[in-house]
Amino acid sequence: MKPYPKYKDSGVEWMGEIPEHWDRNFLKRYCNNITDGSHFSPPTQDEGMAYISVKDIGNNTIDTINCKKISEPDFLKLVESGCQPDLEDILLTKDGTIGRAAIVKEDNNFVILSSLGLIKPNNLILTSNFLRYYLISGLNIDQMYSFIHGSALTRLTIVLIKHLYTIVPPLHEQQKIATFLDHKTHQIDTLIEKKKRLIDLLKEERTAVINEAVTKGLDPDVPMKDSGIEWLGEIPEHWDVVKLKWLTVSVKTGSTPPSIKVEYFKNGNLNWFTPADFHKNMFLYESKRKITSHAINDGVANIYKAGSVFLVGIGATLGNIGIINYDSSCNQQINTITFNDNLNPYYGAYYLTSKSDVIVSCANSSTLAIFNQSQTKNILMLFPPSKRARRNNKFN
Repeated sequence: MKPYPKYKDSGVEWMGEIPEHWDRNFLKRYCNNITDGSHFSPPTQDEGMAYISVKDIGNNTIDTINCKKISEPDFLKLVESGCQPDLEDILLTKDGTIGRAAIVKEDNNFVILSSLGLIKPNNLILTSNFLRYYLISGLNIDQMYSFIHGSALTRLTIVLIKHLYTIVPPLHEQQKIATFLDHKTHQIDTLIEKKKRLIDLLKEERTAVINEAVTKGLDPDVPMKDSGIEWLGEIPEHWDVVKLKWLTVSVKTGSTPPSIKVEYFKNGNLNWFTPADFHKNMFLYESKRKITSHAINDGVANIYKAGSVFLVGIGATLGNIGIINYDSSCNQQINTITFNDNLNPYYGAYYLTSKSDVIVSCANSSTLAIFNQSQTKNILMLFPPSKRARRNNKFN
């Protein structure tokens, strides 16, 4: 974009210079009204009239399908009290999540909650399209957060919204700028969606590659046999299916040192993993919280050797797998697996990762799904035997 021939001081330090012919003032100077939605929360129901809150506002979208619903009498009361926006009004999220904005287009058959600001620009001097882009700009987002700096609640009052410094070009420039941004943001959003789809495809390919390698091996011409297990299918003829316990030195569960003992955590330097430390990467390098050697010496936590595999056995991330690269500890939500010399621990970790859905399906499905030590020991493993393992031959 070409620079303007002349600029002027905006009069606001953090705003800097603006084009000479642009205006700058409080938002209220360019609007017919700035208010918010209902401060009364009517009872909701499964069917009824749309009742919009912060969670229903997206990237210039208003979700009137999945929002809360209220009765028609309550809806009409809120319409009478000014909680129904008009077309071309702007809804601005101001409580909890700040700075999402959407223009009311076509359908305005809904009312709004007080967590949303309702902005009615004077379209003779300020277009809705330009104002929305200004409201979600980094410059204005920073301005809004500066108003609530140090506040316990992330909340903008209507008074603060009215006093947002706003930059206003002439109408014809507003329209050009908004049209340009519509075009550019559409291009970028389309590219993002394509990249997301590519990432999803690559994730699927990654999962397929791991599953193929740990269940079929690397030789495409190797003779195959029926594993006798439906979810495993055919496996290489010389591979065995054995219970995990026959391939391990130990299967244990972690523990949590008593938090009242400050010396167990203060200035800790030993990794102590919890499910929150498990990410997309299978390798566990560093935990958020650490423990001290006092916890180990007092027997309230254990150290597991590098190469041990950790399996989340409870909660929302049940079935997640990680492998530690340094001697580490973990809490009681994690089952620890230390493989013996007959199985490479990295193969074991990749195999378990590929079967996480099987692990989840086998968990005790009470109120909170649990996959315990006993179940971990009885996981059926595909085992490409080494020479040493074949000599021992004790896996049945």
